[in-house]
Amino acid sequence: MTELREGLRFIGGQLQLRTLLLTESLFAFGWGIVSVLAFFYITQNIHVPISLFGLFSAVPSIGGIVGTLLVDRAAAKRGVTSVYARALLFAGVMVIVSTVPNQAIIDLVGFTLIGIATMQAE
Repeated sequence: MTELREGLRFIGGQLQLRTLLLTESLFAFGWGIVSVLAFFYITQNIHVPISLFGLFSAVPSIGGIVGTLLVDRAAAKRGVTSVYARALLFAGVMVIVSTVPNQAIIDLVGFTLIGIATMQAE
């Protein structure tokens, strides 16, 4: 517990670390809600057969692989801080855009883009 307190005290004194902790926590909380309710959303709202649930669950990971391949080029071109901020903002917007229309193809593309943006932020 003392190491945890020391670590939290250290993070509290650093603006960059506080920002990273806060943004990652908020995004993880929001994406966690989407992940928990994904089964009901995919099968009930967009009426995808249960047999395709695995595909919808795997698409963000596929986007993550693509995002990992693209992050070096983006960070070299725009800068690490800019890529981080834009990627998290884009991922948050895509969570909303991809879940509102309740259409399967929009969700597949949106979930892929969320995976790309999330990996670029990471």
